[in-house]
Amino acid sequence: TDDPLNPDRDATQFVTQRMLMRQEVDWASTYFTTGVWATDVVGGTDFTKWNNYTSSDPIEDMETGKAAILNSTGYLPNTLVLTHDSMRQLRSHPDVVDRIKYTSANVPTEGTLASLFGVDRVLTARAIKNSGAEGAADSMAAVHGKNAALYYVAPTPGVLTPSAGYQFAWDGVSDGQGSTVGISRFRLPELRADRIEAQMAWDFQAVSTDLGYFFSNCVA
Repeated sequence: TDDPLNPDRDATQFVTQRMLMRQEVDWASTYFTTGVWATDVVGGTDFTKWNNYTSSDPIEDMETGKAAILNSTGYLPNTLVLTHDSMRQLRSHPDVVDRIKYTSANVPTEGTLASLFGVDRVLTARAIKNSGAEGAADSMAAVHGKNAALYYVAPTPGVLTPSAGYQFAWDGVSDGQGSTVGISRFRLPELRADRIEAQMAWDFQAVSTDLGYFFSNCVA
C-alpha cells in the first residue's frame, strides 16, 4: 500500500477497539445491572425519573444512596457512574442548575456534578454497541442503558482493602500483559497476507455488594 494507508496500524486499532468494547460489555453486565448490589431502586417506582423536572429530586436521591452505603459499611461512595441519557437529563435539571447558578455560568460538567453530589468523580458511560449480524442492518444501542450507580471504589487496591469491585488480571495470557491488550502479528503464506490478533485477560468481580447502589431506568 502507498502512504497514507497503513494496513497493520489500521488492523491493530480495529482489533484493539473491538477488544475494549468486549471488556466494556462485560463490565456493564457484571457491575452495571440489577441483582448485583445490596440496593436496587427503580425509576418510576422507588423514585421519580429524573427527566420529570417537576417532581424528581436527583440531589436527594443521591443523598439517599450515599446514606444507604454509609450506614451499612462505614464508607461513603466516591464514584458516580452515569449513562449519556442520565447525564444529559441531570445537566438540565432545574434543581441542579439552581444549585450552581451562583457559582458557575457554565453548563454543569462531570466535575460540577461530582462537587454537587459529594463524590470524588463522576464518570459518563457512552459506549454504543452494534449487535446486528455482519452484513445485516445495523442495530445500535447504548451498552449501559439508562441507569446510574454509586460505588465506593478503593483508591489503592489491596487484599484487605474494601471496594465495590475489582478487576483481576493475571499473567500467562495476553503475552504476559494482563489487562493490557496484547497484539500479535504473523504471516499467512497461503493467503499472502498478515494476520493481526489481540488478547486480553480480565475478570470483573463484585467483591463487596454493600458498597454499591444501583439506579435502574432513572430516565425515560
